[in-house]
Amino acid sequence: MHLTRSVWSLIGTALVLMGATSAFATELDLNVNDDAARLTVAWDAGSRIQLDASVLTHQDRGEYVHFGAHLVDDAAVEVPLTAGLGGRLVYLSPDDIDDDEFALAVGGFVKYVFPNANRFSVGAHLYYAPDVLGFGDLEEFVELGARASYNVLRDADIYIGARYIRAETDQGPEVTLDNGLLIGVRFRF
Repeated sequence: MHLTRSVWSLIGTALVLMGATSAFATELDLNVNDDAARLTVAWDAGSRIQLDASVLTHQDRGEYVHFGAHLVDDAAVEVPLTAGLGGRLVYLSPDDIDDDEFALAVGGFVKYVFPNANRFSVGAHLYYAPDVLGFGDLEEFVELGARASYNVLRDADIYIGARYIRAETDQGPEVTLDNGLLIGVRFRF
């Protein structure tokens, strides 16, 4: 079996993320599709602050790494809806572009747990960086995703979802880093 540079990059980053955050990690999330894999580690950093780090590698399109910070709280009093608002420092290394790109993407996420079937939940996230928040040649960055989860164990979910990540630079046409359906698992510690 031949491992590509992207796969070695994913494995190395995963080991660093797990080693650096093992003492205080609260979530470990791994999802895959036919062409890409993403590993995310998230942890609580105090009163309602959640930090996360992620690496995505696509076998044909390049790598995407982010570090995020969010203020997380219940979005409604009587509804099981959790929301997080914040941002991500994004690093992109698309195969179709000569230079690596950086951006500060703002956005957030929501998660709804069905009250009468609390093993099921749905969630979505959106992050956006216009030209003014891009560094280098990056003109625009968008990440959009949605998922439906089932709580198999008290501290483990499986899910299906969809993801769309696109970047546009001064150097040429827009680059879609990933799009399509995915499956994943999430563990809580």
